[in-house]
This record gives sequence, C-alpha cells and structure tokens, in this order.
Amino acid sequence: MAGLAGETASHVGAGLLLGWGLSQLLNNTVWIATGGIIGIATGMASLIRGALKLNRQLDAPVSKTSGAEKSPDENPKERSPSS
Repeated sequence: MAGLAGETASHVGAGLLLGWGLSQLLNNTVWIATGGIIGIATGMASLIRGALKLNRQLDAPVSKTSGAEKSPDENPKERSPSS
C-alpha cells in the first residue's frame, strides 16, 4: 500500500516538474498549474487502478481445491419422500 502512495506522489511531482519546465520554456505561469492538475489526475487514476488490483488479489480464493467438495448427486435441500 505504501508503494501506491509513493507512486501517486511521483505522478504529482512529475506533473509539477513538467509544468514548471514548460512555464520556463514558454514564459507563462499557467503551465505549472496545468502540470499539477494533470499530475494529480494521473496519480489518482494510478492509485485507483492499483487499489482495485490489490482488492482483486485479496478477494481471490487461496486454492480451488480447498475445503470439502460435495459429490454431484448431493442435494443441499431435503429430499421429499416418493410415494
């Protein structure tokens, strides 16, 4: 989980750094905010994608053969008597 937080922070930092570089190159300060917003958006998308992947891994069954398997002719409902 700490890896997801670091990855999100790196996305935000990279967006800010690229925005700063563009603002220096183009002499316009709007690119810092634009880079930050893009960094936050990509960081959140990455965080959500990683959290969903982690959730799927935690919800996955440990083993397909674990537990007692029922035979195919076993019926969980009580059988009614035939007359």
